[in-house]
Amino acid sequence: MKLKKLLILPLAAMILTACGGKSDPSASNQGGGGKKSSSNCDSCQTREGDQKDELLPTPITDSFKFAQANELEGKTFAGPNENAVDHLGYVSLRSCTDGDTANFNQDGYLDEFGAPATIKTRFLGVNTPESTAKVEPWGKKASLFTKHALEEAQADAEKKSTATKKVYNIALINHPSPSSFEIKDSSGGRWLAFVWYRPTSESDWRLLNLELVEQGFSRNQLFVDDPVCNYRQYFEAAETKNTECKYRVFGEVDEGYDYEEKTYEYSLWKIINDFENIGISDTGSSGVVLCVSALVVGIQGDNMFLRDLLLDNEQVEKGDNRLAGLYCYAGYNSSVCSILQKASERSGMDGTGVGVIVRFFCRATTYNGNVQLSDLKYSTTGKKGFKVLTTSNFATYAEELKWSNVYEQNGAVTFDDLTKDPTTIRLEPSALTTYDDPLTTDIMYDDLAPYQYQFIDTEVTIRSVGSGDQDEEGASVSGSYWYKGNANDNSYTVYATINGKDDAKILTNLRIDNSLNPFIEAATFGTSNASDLTSENSPVGKTWHVTGYMALYFGKFQILLPNNYAKLHYLYEVK
Repeated sequence: MKLKKLLILPLAAMILTACGGKSDPSASNQGGGGKKSSSNCDSCQTREGDQKDELLPTPITDSFKFAQANELEGKTFAGPNENAVDHLGYVSLRSCTDGDTANFNQDGYLDEFGAPATIKTRFLGVNTPESTAKVEPWGKKASLFTKHALEEAQADAEKKSTATKKVYNIALINHPSPSSFEIKDSSGGRWLAFVWYRPTSESDWRLLNLELVEQGFSRNQLFVDDPVCNYRQYFEAAETKNTECKYRVFGEVDEGYDYEEKTYEYSLWKIINDFENIGISDTGSSGVVLCVSALVVGIQGDNMFLRDLLLDNEQVEKGDNRLAGLYCYAGYNSSVCSILQKASERSGMDGTGVGVIVRFFCRATTYNGNVQLSDLKYSTTGKKGFKVLTTSNFATYAEELKWSNVYEQNGAVTFDDLTKDPTTIRLEPSALTTYDDPLTTDIMYDDLAPYQYQFIDTEVTIRSVGSGDQDEEGASVSGSYWYKGNANDNSYTVYATINGKDDAKILTNLRIDNSLNPFIEAATFGTSNASDLTSENSPVGKTWHVTGYMALYFGKFQILLPNNYAKLHYLYEVK
């Protein structure tokens, strides 16, 4: 498939055929999409199959100049006081989220812990199709286009930077005013910006927002004129061409998207072990629609920690006799938690939603090295409605579950048969003996690996980090603290170890997401002062029983804590 070639190879090194014309190796490379065809493509082209994945010519983006390119030095786009910055400046890429959202760092802009602050950024003037909690046609490919454009630019900047001179290939600009643009989006957590980049330090600057429209990954969403960011006419011109030619979101079928949405019923074990063939991929495939039946063993906001109900036939044949688990990202404001709790209450269960069986439709994707479920269909009506099975309605749906097609079983099963095991897997610290050097990259702690994707309970000892240590993302630590929060929301990480056999201290941090309800305040551990390392209230050196989901994060394992339901005794200090 040409998309794989298109998006995996370095963009600046490619020679592409566009609009059916022959590639011209001598054509001027303006950056962003590699060398373009010499054709201006004034006439629309009918594109078939993989041709739809070839980059379109972008004469508007190619010729558009960054008027403030010579004003960037010494300017700041973001800062702790949003009204005391220039809304213009160089940045470095931290990570990409999807086609119109990315995270950046800015030199000198630090959080309260002395680490580089994350500038969560929503691109102005565009709205690419969804590719995270929801998956839409062209969404994954828009996300890959943005990811590779910015990553190539950042990689070139890092390669050419020296100890005395830092190179930047990405810059952000906004011109907030009552008549044009806000500083941040409606959530207050994401900065709004036009993103300029250059594939190499020798290339011309390119406006990524405009390029997304000209490439057909977004319709124009820029409807105001502005004296500084005077881009409207260019966005409209890009949309006019694509509206006429019906490229990508303007009318083409995304060959990597499963419009038919044929459903496949797989166990969680099968989804994990056969992800390459069924999941959303980095070649632009939307993956297949999955029908999942599983036990809810924990809840994080509206997101679910799940476990298989029975062993998969293939799993048994391979000698694996542990029920698999998986995380399902439902997104925000999906009301999944409320649906689970109401069903639990109606059936006389504990009302938390934990312990019910769910049957729903979704897709599989990856996040930070973990397979997970997303694009959840959470409407409770229709043929693909979200169903909750409890003691009171299990018999009604038992036939629909069709266990024999997916799971290993012996005869008929009851609700109690499928929920009799404890909701957590016990991880005994004294059983852990081996681990790799925690300062190396791509860490896989040997004895923790079997617990990835499992909802476990164990004991951890809270530690502090200081100068010479690394934080949860591998960045050097400035200052000393036992937890680190996020300036954009209430999420935070508690630094901890699992103390194994022979004094083995395995770094295993705790992650508290801002979606938790009930939430776990930092003061729960003794104090909300992250720098308090020695007082009587400091949690450093104290041991806590924790329950949560084991997942990878930047090469290390961390435990994602669930909604802190008191009646389930998830979290308490071990005296």
